[in-house]
Amino acid sequence: MTIVSNLPEMTVEEAESFTVRIRESMRALQDSSNEGEAMRRNHPVEFAAVMAERSPLPQSPIEQPHYSTFSSVVYFIQAGEGGPIKIGYASNFSKRLAALQTGCPVELSVLGMMPGGPREESELHVRLRWHRTRGEWFAPTDAVLRAIAEVSV
Repeated sequence: MTIVSNLPEMTVEEAESFTVRIRESMRALQDSSNEGEAMRRNHPVEFAAVMAERSPLPQSPIEQPHYSTFSSVVYFIQAGEGGPIKIGYASNFSKRLAALQTGCPVELSVLGMMPGGPREESELHVRLRWHRTRGEWFAPTDAVLRAIAEVSV
């Protein structure tokens, strides 16, 4: 499985852990500050990047939270090289990826992910509606790839 993003290469587990730590940091800041809530809402990508710098990935597997505590993520997965791109969300990304790969005859590549759920997924679907091929699958156009690069953390 190939993992591609603006970050150094990570395993799916490391990416999930990274996403969880971002979500936890976002919640902490949201609880402590209205200003933090405004930044989280109006600039989610920048906010996630700042929170990621403050909360590095755990060094030991013992420090990693159990999968059941993960918040949901919006993911971008490409089927094969140059194939269509699925934009979806999952509360357990590794389980979702495994299920998708089981039903797919070509190797799936993770292009990126961001904290989010159905609302964020829907917003991306609307934004990229002209590039939709079917359901949650989109053509790998420059516009789609740029959008993924903009929102992925």
